[in-house]
Amino acid sequence: MIGNIRLQKLIEILTNTNQDITGKELCNVLGVSSRTIRSDIKDLNSILEDKGAMISSKKSKGYKIEVFEENKFNSFLKNINENDDIYNLTGEERAQYIIVKLLTNEIKGIEGITQIELADELYISLSSLKNDIKLAKSILLKIDLDIEKVSNKGIKISGNEESIRGYINGYMLSYNGFLKDVLDLSFKEILGDKEEIFINSILKDNIFKFKYRLSDISYREIVSYIKIILVRNYKNKTINYNESTREKLINDPKFKIAQSICNNIEEEIEIKILDNEVLYLTKHITSSSLIEEDKDRIISTLENEDKLLIDILSYIKDIFNLDFTKDTILINFLGPHIKAAINRAKYGIKIENPMLNLIKNNYPFALEIAIVANSIIKSEQGLNLTEDDIGFMALHFAAALERTKHNNGCTVKNAIIVCTTGVGTSLLLKVKLEAHFKDRLNIIDTIPFYEFNNVTLNNVDLIISTVPLENKCDKVIHIKRLLDSDEIKLIEYKLDYNYSNPNDFIKRFNERLFFIDVEVSDRDSTIDLITNKLIKYNYITEGVKQEIFKREKLAGTQIGNLVAIPHSINEDIKESFIAVAILKKPIQWDNEKVQLVLLIGMSTKDKHNWKPHLEQLYKNIIDINVVEDVIKSTNFEEFKKVVNKFKNI
Repeated sequence: MIGNIRLQKLIEILTNTNQDITGKELCNVLGVSSRTIRSDIKDLNSILEDKGAMISSKKSKGYKIEVFEENKFNSFLKNINENDDIYNLTGEERAQYIIVKLLTNEIKGIEGITQIELADELYISLSSLKNDIKLAKSILLKIDLDIEKVSNKGIKISGNEESIRGYINGYMLSYNGFLKDVLDLSFKEILGDKEEIFINSILKDNIFKFKYRLSDISYREIVSYIKIILVRNYKNKTINYNESTREKLINDPKFKIAQSICNNIEEEIEIKILDNEVLYLTKHITSSSLIEEDKDRIISTLENEDKLLIDILSYIKDIFNLDFTKDTILINFLGPHIKAAINRAKYGIKIENPMLNLIKNNYPFALEIAIVANSIIKSEQGLNLTEDDIGFMALHFAAALERTKHNNGCTVKNAIIVCTTGVGTSLLLKVKLEAHFKDRLNIIDTIPFYEFNNVTLNNVDLIISTVPLENKCDKVIHIKRLLDSDEIKLIEYKLDYNYSNPNDFIKRFNERLFFIDVEVSDRDSTIDLITNKLIKYNYITEGVKQEIFKREKLAGTQIGNLVAIPHSINEDIKESFIAVAILKKPIQWDNEKVQLVLLIGMSTKDKHNWKPHLEQLYKNIIDINVVEDVIKSTNFEEFKKVVNKFKNI
């Protein structure tokens, strides 16, 4: 049996691919270190010993599941979802299970479930269940939801209808599609044979009619919201808005799209959609990543943009000495992204960024710029973007940084990018492709997955896609990792590196800022210990210390492989430094285990060196072998020997 949800996800990933999958890819998908992956593979192989399969590993290729008794293994897979994920869950995992169960009942229209029924499902006592329900209530409290008793029918989720819908959609993103299957089944019960096909058709027609283009993530989410509207209305659940909110949403330009979509659905299935539901859909379309296709309506100069974007780019120029005010591509696409992200923050709408770990590891400097941009948004709008949205914003800055280094060259082949994760990703991929293949490649368009067809294929020389396409034509190239070095080699071109001075880099380390066998219990106590030492040696002020803590809360600095890299650039830092703390034992740092902490402080006078130093550190420290060598260091000289072997970027 599998008593660990992460192991269940791992077995799901491995059984859904026929190819080898590297440990690094598994780390990014599951958000854990390579050491954890190796441990999980070992545990899974112990489970699979008598289940007709095993997980093999090949050097330089990765992991693959090998089945030698198909019937036995298929029987094992069938049983996983029935019972195995229930046993040996932690209290927090059981609390999450309770929430998912109650959300499932909401979708199905089931009024309640008794505590005895829940305890039986979880194989625990009633007293244990009561503690788990308390924990579940504390989780729900953060979004103004609760668990209440329903006479003799048991318990149910209670609270604002919009919050319940938001949580249903959020869990559909997070829980391996279980709630999505429940919603799809309820949707099918209402619509019969029409199901999802006509929803997709109506949505596509209206996107084209109003000359907009959705990212694939936004497209899928709007389909999901439409389903939720119909299912919840069928169960006599609807949204209520006050007059002020109604007026604001009715006057929003996206209201016409939502109204047209709802009118088309009513005509198709002869079900009346309430006015408030049109407003609900308007809110989510407004919070989605839409790109206007009418080129006459696209902003071309900064002077025409709003004050917020002007302030963001001005502040970035002051802090990093980077002038993006003439980058019309950044202005055209970052502005709409920020507006949509602000609406998401305002309305409490979450969007998942599946590439967040990849962005942290490969584009740390762009992420820092995005965090600075978020600080301006918080200052002027009073809103904090989610870490996922900050990550997407970082992709826009990563593309802008690439544009500052490369000029467009002549091309001999026309290509289209098919990208499923949004505008920032496609822009970044476009810039990198043009930079590395500038004498051979002309990117004529970037399109979402749902727009791809054979006509598109026939009109270009190459299709470069971030999602596998059913068409196996030689024109199609599948890019998995935003064009890293292996993928550039796949397209037969050598990656160009910008080199930094290794001697200058090593000088940032100081023996009195090197700490070994550090005994701490959590993230905050670790940062507190290091920053107190830095204050003692006059490297930072108390104000800088607080900024480091604030930075950590915006987006965690753990990058996997037992490493965290807190950092700050501040005018109160007179001398740049890198403090090193090797912990005696790994600690929990947000959702990762960490044993090596590298705290970077960069003086504003060194801001030109900030990017190469940060990237050089990241590029080397994501190698688990390097990390292990650093952790083994018993003194500063041994540590320096490891650093001297760092590769240039």
